[in-house]
Amino acid sequence: MPRIKWVGIIRDIDIYQTGVLPKHAIQLRMPRDLNGMLTTALPFVLPPALLCCGSVFLKTLLVHHRQIRPLWIAAGAVIGLLLMFLHELLHAVVYPKDAYVYIGIVPESFAAAALASHPMKRKRFLLMTLLPSVLGIVPLVLFWLLPKDTIMLNSIVFGIAVMGLVMPYPDYYTAYQVLRQTPKECFVQYEKDDVYYFE
Repeated sequence: MPRIKWVGIIRDIDIYQTGVLPKHAIQLRMPRDLNGMLTTALPFVLPPALLCCGSVFLKTLLVHHRQIRPLWIAAGAVIGLLLMFLHELLHAVVYPKDAYVYIGIVPESFAAAALASHPMKRKRFLLMTLLPSVLGIVPLVLFWLLPKDTIMLNSIVFGIAVMGLVMPYPDYYTAYQVLRQTPKECFVQYEKDDVYYFE
């Protein structure tokens, strides 16, 4: 288990995401700051949004019964939003035990963040990046398993699923870029606002 520390408000990512980077490390071509990342990664919202909408449509079609109500979806979305700290914790726990991971809130981006600069094997880095999506996958599976007449519960877990699957869209973008730009056997590391790899 890495050393995880809550730091509250994060004004400067560089303070918490600066480590020892090999001189031969290669920088990935990605946006240079969090706001740029949030904008560039927007197309990655579409697949999880379509998955959620398709799930409602298909389940409603199959059971011939309305499955969701907007008010209860909103309640689920609020719960999903509150789970953003668990989202960051899921990023953090994947780091090696000798890593320092700092969790806090970045106010100008309206986001929470788990920040660390520590090398990880590519597979582990991808796991770290994508693990929080379980906060959307599990409730979506639950949505499919719940009886058709539990509309309130269906709506709440659907709202949680939407937030859990859509909120990590910058993580999907990062994973895609790592898969696209790095060799299979390498180390990947955050350094300040950037991502690097080295062999």
